[in-house]
Amino acid sequence: MLRPLIGALIGALVVPSLVGCRTSYVVVFEPADVINTSSDSDMSRKMLDVDIVCLDKEAATTHSAMVNQSLRADEWFKLRDSDDGSIADIKKEMIFALRKGRSEQRDTLAGEPLLSRRDYADQRSAVEVPIKHPTGYEDGAHIVIYGRFIGPGGPRNTMPVVIDPPSNAGRLRIRVDRDSMSYIGPEK
Repeated sequence: MLRPLIGALIGALVVPSLVGCRTSYVVVFEPADVINTSSDSDMSRKMLDVDIVCLDKEAATTHSAMVNQSLRADEWFKLRDSDDGSIADIKKEMIFALRKGRSEQRDTLAGEPLLSRRDYADQRSAVEVPIKHPTGYEDGAHIVIYGRFIGPGGPRNTMPVVIDPPSNAGRLRIRVDRDSMSYIGPEK
């Protein structure tokens, strides 16, 4: 008799605390020796602006072009940098930016742009960016990562990295190469 009552009380206390929880992740960028260049012979040093966009189920449905990778990086950065209202519903707490300068009204400045591994004084092999997803691993939620890779004619139309957030808070590994990024997986 007492066990069902205790179970009901615990459920009543735990379930509301899980609904609407923000889930913490650390995005671990692993840059190559040279990143953000247009060819194998290009050894120039360019910084890479990155946006990490955390979408709950509703935002992922509204912005399906982001999730299905048809909204490419060059288009994303144009939208983000303009007064276009099509992404106005994505709150600044859902966009984490790595770039120079002050934070824009549309995003949360999370750090400096990425550099090639050889350009860090300590030759670091990874850059860690803590983020908070509004709903975490909710079915239909996503994390979309855009990099502003520069080609000979300007920003490249690279595909974003799209991640289904894991069920537990953790570390998400991203490989950054000369002209693209890829999801390696959760860190074990």
